Amino acid sequence: MTTRCLLVVAIGSALSIVSACGGAPPPVADTSGSSADDSWIFGGEDVWIPIVDPLGESLGDASRALAGKRPADAAAALRDGAAFLDAETERVAPEGRPKVRRAAGALTALADKLDKGAPVSVQTLNTEMREAYSVDVDYRWATVDATEWMPMVQLTHDHLEAAREQLAAKRPAEAATELGKAAALLRLEAGRVGGAERKAIEAAWFEVRQLAAKAQVGALTDAARLQPVAAHACQTLAQAHLAGAERFWAEHQAAPSGQLLDLAVKEFERGLIWIGGQADPAARQAAENARRLAAALDAGPTPADSEVATVFDEFSTAVAALDIRPQPGV
Repeated sequence: MTTRCLLVVAIGSALSIVSACGGAPPPVADTSGSSADDSWIFGGEDVWIPIVDPLGESLGDASRALAGKRPADAAAALRDGAAFLDAETERVAPEGRPKVRRAAGALTALADKLDKGAPVSVQTLNTEMREAYSVDVDYRWATVDATEWMPMVQLTHDHLEAAREQLAAKRPAEAATELGKAAALLRLEAGRVGGAERKAIEAAWFEVRQLAAKAQVGALTDAARLQPVAAHACQTLAQAHLAGAERFWAEHQAAPSGQLLDLAVKEFERGLIWIGGQADPAARQAAENARRLAAALDAGPTPADSEVATVFDEFSTAVAALDIRPQPGV
């Protein structure tokens, strides 16, 4: 079966910074082991886990079972999660395999404690969830194919837009949830792409996390403050997709190059939305040329090298023009 990744985002460290400057966070409802959206688990301490693969399903089952005082069921679910990680180990680069095995071993050890009747807290379970997430994002996710990661990365914009709607409706706590989920998706893509693109997306991820932390404590209420952060996130994703398209083209893989170029154009257009549609005619034409090239690369016939190089260069310039960076302390 096709597998996809477990995502988690923890904004606790950012929350501690905000709390030190602006008082204690407001009380948060105890939703351990469940969420209003069944595709996500709220794991406590501002940790969000979307259930999108066998590992996520297993951890969700374990969380619900622990909350329901069913330790045997929780142990069985943790063993299922460990088995998934073990089975995925060979897909991971050699340097990451020891960490995958350690994460699987930690889940098994926790299951052993439950089977022996030892007490296991929700906090302890959350710690192992975060470790499993870290391993999954940093090592396994880099091995998945486009059918697995493309749908996930495109959800980032949906959560950013939902956060804007919540802020406009004066619901900062709900906006924090949406921002936390958007940050999780950015973190996932950063782990997949690697290199300079990873550093750029991680910077956008950190900015979104900061806003999530501020929204959670009521220090972010103006939807306009989200605009430059979201535009920057779209820009970094567009640049990563464009870099991937260029690599595939250099390897004479036209169809994958076209698919990534099409994603880059979509992120560029999403970035335009966030900055109010402002772009000079040359940038808009570059995006339209990139869209046409993407279709040609995906379906054929293959354009000439010189034409491809020109479109890539002009579109890269257009994407760079979206760089509306947040001011310090946004």
